This record gives sequence, C-alpha cells and structure tokens, in this order.
Amino acid sequence: MKKFLSQFVIYGCASMLSKIAAIFLMPLYTSILTTGEYGAMAMLASCSGVLGIVANFNIHTGIARDYYEEGVDRKKLVSTGLFSIVACSLMMFLVMFISRHTWTEMLGLQSFERAFVIMLANIPAFSLQSYFSILTRYKNKPILFVIGTVTALILQISLSIYLVLVKDAGIEGILFAECVANVYSTVFFIIVNREFIGFTFDNVLIKRALLFAVPTLPATLAWWVDASLGQMLVGKYVSYDVLGVYSISLSITSVFSLITIAFNNVWGPYLYENYKKDGFASEVKMLYGLFFAFLVVVSINLSLLSHEIVLILAQPTYLDAVKYITLLCLPLSLYMLLPFVTSGIGISRKTKYLSYANCAGSLVNLIILVTLLPRYGVIIAPLSLTVSRLVNYFISKYYSNKVLKLDFHDSWILLFAIIIAVCYVINITDVPRYVVWAALLVIDTLIALYFIKQIRSKNLVKLLRKE
Repeated sequence: MKKFLSQFVIYGCASMLSKIAAIFLMPLYTSILTTGEYGAMAMLASCSGVLGIVANFNIHTGIARDYYEEGVDRKKLVSTGLFSIVACSLMMFLVMFISRHTWTEMLGLQSFERAFVIMLANIPAFSLQSYFSILTRYKNKPILFVIGTVTALILQISLSIYLVLVKDAGIEGILFAECVANVYSTVFFIIVNREFIGFTFDNVLIKRALLFAVPTLPATLAWWVDASLGQMLVGKYVSYDVLGVYSISLSITSVFSLITIAFNNVWGPYLYENYKKDGFASEVKMLYGLFFAFLVVVSINLSLLSHEIVLILAQPTYLDAVKYITLLCLPLSLYMLLPFVTSGIGISRKTKYLSYANCAGSLVNLIILVTLLPRYGVIIAPLSLTVSRLVNYFISKYYSNKVLKLDFHDSWILLFAIIIAVCYVINITDVPRYVVWAALLVIDTLIALYFIKQIRSKNLVKLLRKE
C-alpha cells in the first residue's frame, strides 16, 4: 500500500503536469482564438484520440501485461512491441494523409487542413511516446520518468507560446509544439529503455500480446465514443462556437483526467504485482473508499466554484460552461473508479468483458446523442455521458466480481448523484456567490473533521505504513 501511494504521487504528479499546464494556458488560448477556433481545436483533438487508439491496436497493454511474467525475454518482448507499433502507426498516418481532403470536408475542417496534417503527424510520435513512457514506469525509474516528462512539457509550452504569440501560428502552432515534444519524449524514454531494444521480433509474443490487447480495443474505442463523440456531434449539429464553450467545461473538468492519469500510471504494476498476496482484496476496497471520498470532495468544490474558475481561466463569453462543469463531475468520477471494479477482469485476462461493458455504455451514449442532442442541444452531452458511464460501471462490476469479489457500495453512487444534482440547482439559480462560498467553507470543514476522526479511530494509518 505504501509503495503504491508513493508511486502514485511520483508518477502521477509528473504525468499531471501537462494537463495542469494546459489549464493554465487556457487564458492565453481563449484570448487569441475565437470560440469557433477553440471548437475546431477540440474537434482535431477528438480525431487524434480515435486515430491514436486504432493506430497501435492497444499493443502496449499486451506488452505491459507480460512485463513481469517469469520466463519472458524482456528484450524480445519490448522490441516486438516497438516494431509492431511503428508499423501500425505509420500505416495509419499514410492512409489518413492520402484521404485527408475527404475527412476535412466531412468534419467541416476545410479551413484547418494544415492543422489536420500536423495532427496526423503526431500519431506515430504519440504512440511511441506512450509506449516507452509506460515501459519506464514498469521498469521502476521514477526519477528518469519525471525528468523526461517535465523537460518535454517545458519544451512544448515554450514552443507553443512562441508560435502562438510571436509567430501568430494559432492552432497549427499549438499542435506542432505538441508533436515536437512527443518526438523529444520518445527519444528520451528510448534511451532509458535501450537495453531492452534490439533487432528481434517474436511471433509468439506478439500473438500473445494481441490476444490480450485486441479484445480491449472495442472497449477503448467505446471509451473514445464516450469521451469525444459528444464533442464531434455538438460541432456538427449545433456549432463550433458552442463546441468551444463546451470544450472549456471539459478542459476545466480535466482535473479528473489528472487524477485518472496519476492513478493509471501505477494501478497496472500494482495490480499485477500484488494480486496473489494475502489481504489484496481488503487493500483494494480501502483504496476505493479513499478515492471515492476524494472524488466527492473535488466534485463539490469544482461545481460550486465553477463560476469563478471560468472567469479566471477563460473569457466571459465562455460563462455558459459553468452549467456543464457540474454535470460532468459524476461521469468523470465514475471513469476514475473503473480500474477498481475491473480488477478481476484484468487479473483473469478475460478482457472481452471490458469490451462488453464499454460497448454497452457507448451504445447507450450514441443512441441518446443522435436522437436527443439535435433537438435539445449541448446539455444532452454530459447527461448522456453520465448514463453511459453508469451502464459501463455496473456491467464491469458484475463480470469482475466473478473473479475477485469486492463488495463496493452501490448506494454510494446514488448519494454522489444526489450531491451533483444539488450543486447543479445551486449553479443555475441566483444564489448570491458569498452564500455559496460560505456554504462551501462549512462543507469542506465538516468533511476535513470527519476524515481526521476516521484516520485517528481506525486502522488507516497502520495500513498505509505497510510495505
């Protein structure tokens, strides 16, 4: 437990820096880009997400799954994954580049074709950066991981600010800076893992990796449907201006992505290294309770302070984002909790159940978005995402419990939903801001006192000190 939490802090903080930087760059981008241009950038980010998923077939997850297995030649394993990802991502780039005119016309991005090409060029770079950064974490090199991540981020921010402010490059400059940073990061992490790289390829290892990874591909694509399809449909059926406002709410609620990134960086190694140990199930339940409480506190504060946050990070023209921020807190929190409820699926290698759950949730999301969003507008996007994540959560929990029985409390989810509903009502009514601030101060104080009492009276401290 202690090792898990220490790695969570080290790897998590390093990975979160890029998201934090994006939030703090928001005032710069929103002051220079129009709402329509900001919406177009969100559309390009959505395209990049789905192409990045398909480009490497999730091979990195299969390689990571066998990293700690006894008898596996790591050099063959890592090299096999490397050559597979290079071939797949380059093929995706070429296919999309040749057909770029069709895609930009279909997406309404004719005015942003150069930006679209830069986004495509980033696919191989991002795929390799993701692969070798994951291997660095599995290699337990936290200092090198932090150095590589931070220096790449400094390069990206510096180049992005220069291209946007000095060269007036707009969206193209932002995407180009990201691509350059990914290339640098790839080279850095390749050097860190150089002893595992060679001119070798093993058909048996790649088949084993694909048997693990491919069944998760529909689940990952379904995640993209949940995370990005709503944005694309808002741009198509409403407008890029409205998409720009909705994208601001997604950027602000990316605080949940920060937590998710930090958590996912250490959950895989922790799960596969410790699941055979005695008391593992009780540790997972304890972690679930801690993270659930943390997410509730973050959601309350983010929701009730969303008005002030939008004014600080963006322009007044984006204030409509306030009402979407609150509604996004629950689905994004549910996504954060998924690794807990899918623990049994990962341990058993029955990753097809991940696809079942994700596809079911995404199908519900797709149906709601297509049928209701054109009629009722952007408000449907966060509500549809909530329904989708609930379906995914409970189906995943059902299949995972067949392998690893974990009695998570369903009533907690209902309580969370009620809290979000109350926060939403407060935000859409004319409650004086000083009343909201005072109420939030009281709530945070009571929560802090409660957890101090729990820590003192129960065995949490003892558990956290376990090696």
